[in-house]
Amino acid sequence: MMPNPTTISCEAYGAAQKLQNTTAQLVENCSMCYKRGTESCEEQTDENGKTGFKCNCKGSYSMSTCWYTSDACTPDTCNGHGKCSDTLGDIKCDCDWGYEGGLCEVNKDRVSNTTDAFFKRLGNYILDFPTIYALQTNTWTFLTIFAKTLGKIYVSNGEDDPQETHQAARAFFMTLGTSCVLFFNDPYLFKISQATCRMFFIMIHFCFMGAMIQWMLEGYNANQVVRCVHLNEWEKDFKFRKSLGIMAAPRMSFPLILLALALALVFKSNWYYLPSTWTCLGVICNQTTSVLLSAIWIVLCLVVSTAAFAESSVLLTYRRPLYNLKIRQRIENNVGIIDGWVAEKCRRNTVLCFIGAWLLSITWLFAILASDERSKYFFGWTLTVVSTLYGSFSFFQGLYTDPNTWSTILWFAMKRFPARFAPNFDPISMWTREEVNELTKLPKDQQEIMKDQTLPLNKRIFLHHKWDRLLNEKLENGSGVEEALLEILRGEMKNRHVLSGSPLLKNQLQETFSEFVKSVSERPPRMDLLGVNAKSEAVTLCAEKGDGSARVAKFMLVPDIDVFKPAEFYEDAVDVDKKRLENEVDKECYKIAREEAVSQNKFMNSAIKFKYYGKIKE
Repeated sequence: MMPNPTTISCEAYGAAQKLQNTTAQLVENCSMCYKRGTESCEEQTDENGKTGFKCNCKGSYSMSTCWYTSDACTPDTCNGHGKCSDTLGDIKCDCDWGYEGGLCEVNKDRVSNTTDAFFKRLGNYILDFPTIYALQTNTWTFLTIFAKTLGKIYVSNGEDDPQETHQAARAFFMTLGTSCVLFFNDPYLFKISQATCRMFFIMIHFCFMGAMIQWMLEGYNANQVVRCVHLNEWEKDFKFRKSLGIMAAPRMSFPLILLALALALVFKSNWYYLPSTWTCLGVICNQTTSVLLSAIWIVLCLVVSTAAFAESSVLLTYRRPLYNLKIRQRIENNVGIIDGWVAEKCRRNTVLCFIGAWLLSITWLFAILASDERSKYFFGWTLTVVSTLYGSFSFFQGLYTDPNTWSTILWFAMKRFPARFAPNFDPISMWTREEVNELTKLPKDQQEIMKDQTLPLNKRIFLHHKWDRLLNEKLENGSGVEEALLEILRGEMKNRHVLSGSPLLKNQLQETFSEFVKSVSERPPRMDLLGVNAKSEAVTLCAEKGDGSARVAKFMLVPDIDVFKPAEFYEDAVDVDKKRLENEVDKECYKIAREEAVSQNKFMNSAIKFKYYGKIKE
């Protein structure tokens, strides 16, 4: 039995039912005193000379064993806006609809009976946690857009790629949703009606979930690039065919249509309880539990789907090296290293999309809680911290996955930071830190000119790598060395737009080609990879264990050769042909590794099987 009549809803009628006050009586031992109501216990002798123990009760407790406490609830305890209960001396109020606080003293409804002027309402509104959240989220979004615009160096293909499209759509949904939160999270500011509040409620949640869908689609797009489905291009897959999965209209519209249908089903019943006279984001109560749980389930599905794409991309990156080799060779052979960053940036984005979707889902949940329970500052401060993390992360992700902006940041770091903290190399523009420092010594009016008209070290190395591959392909087809070199030069003059540039650029390109011709004349061509018969192979190794059973291991034997490797230091320019020598070493290492694997058949009671996948081309 609880020590309070209010917990069993009973009342005493007549003298026989009333409790007798036994507080002054002694008990046989201190163990009989109830710990919850006893302050101390001591030995005493009563007026009759009987020795016993006295339970000294706490303030609100009484009776000989300190078990009883009187009902502390009064009709005014909860200010007439809730039901009072007294449990173990603790008063609790179950507040009526529209009231909050420990004693239901806070009226959430600031609209119905307010006479405050607009500027007073504005001052009270700005100092609210949901308003602060909306302000800072919009600020981060605009900063991201401004920084990406400021950092533009080139525009690939003259149009936005899928990743840029998803990021722009996410920025649109976040700006629209947080703007609605900024002005209409509480009807108090503009004294809007319930019908208007319901309209903004639907718009806010559709925008939040629309932004989560864009995070998911961005992760899906990165996963497609890692799986060699396409190179971050609309309408065209890896084999230059049109595919429904990478068409802009179906991908952008179909998930949003499904989201609209899902929300229509979720908000079919009891949704009108969610918007109220004190919040347009949603009320958490018994009537709305089923609706909110369904909405949370939708958000959870989006986050888990994004996590699945991220996990798949990471596993493919580390366990399927052939995909990486395939992408690298397509970029080097057909696209070019600089323009290839349109695809490379997606591979940076695999895990970031999951983190972004996860942070946004937590922000969405705490925005609802902070708007409904404004008197509980825990929700407000948590919303502020989480939204700051999300905004700063989204800002970093937008810069890191945009090659133009990230290249600008690396250039700034190479120019301004000490050598210990500055990056050695910009993989996007292919300039090294030493080259950038030499460039900064020129007058400012010449720096941009020389930046556009100079072939840096790694561009020259890449041209050597490209010409070396083309030369060996032509030699395989039966052409002579001089004839093959002339064909390469004609193709370069026809295809490279840089030859129509300044005389300085033409001279540098001619010098680079002369260095390549000289390296060919001094060293015989390596005849591509035919000297080692390099292959992509699935290897199955079967060996006998100590207990006589067999153990089978499967792995890929991938020759990581004939792939461009940039130099990070300017001193490598002394010998541009060094890259060709390193490639020869890689070729020999592959040859030795494969010969050793084949030789396993001759000892250790093992067997090995090679499945031929074709010569390393694409």
